[in-house]
Amino acid sequence: MSHRTFKDRLYPQFARIGAALASEKRLELLDLLAQAPRHVDALAAETGMSVANVSQHLQQLRHARLVETERDGTKVRYRLAGDDVLRLWLALRTVAETRLTDIDHVVHEFAVAGATEPPLSRDALAAQVQRGDVVLIDVRPPLEYGHGHLPGAPTPAAAAGARARARPVEPANRTTIPGEAQASPGIFVCMAPADC
Repeated sequence: MSHRTFKDRLYPQFARIGAALASEKRLELLDLLAQAPRHVDALAAETGMSVANVSQHLQQLRHARLVETERDGTKVRYRLAGDDVLRLWLALRTVAETRLTDIDHVVHEFAVAGATEPPLSRDALAAQVQRGDVVLIDVRPPLEYGHGHLPGAPTPAAAAGARARARPVEPANRTTIPGEAQASPGIFVCMAPADC
């Protein structure tokens, strides 16, 4: 087999992954599945797409072996095919956030008013929680919380109780942790425990 023949057979396989990632809708589905496995109807509800459209996009992701399925009674649950797929998604996001200034503009446009603190890394947050410098409240849906959460985050029920007792947190005392599949923008950190 010649060197050219080898490349002609190899690179189309790599392109399968690129083609699967070449849709903003499929990227959104990967992001949701990075948070927790879901049924098609749940993905449709969260993305605003029809069930048929979500199913077609999931088939493209499955053809590239980026997602897998499992039976859950009469329904099919989709999940990322492995940690390598999660790393691929996070790497893609990181490159896009680094290289595309439009992303920064969109993030700032939709940011919480007054939130000027730079994002914390997962390790920095864990250290602050361990020292007692901050109180962490994970306000993501129970499905995402159950799939994985940061150490020190209370259960959703406990967080709901804490939120019910808490007074509103000033935006300057609140931050989010971007770039982690299990540290989505739904995780808030109260910078002063009295504010929570």
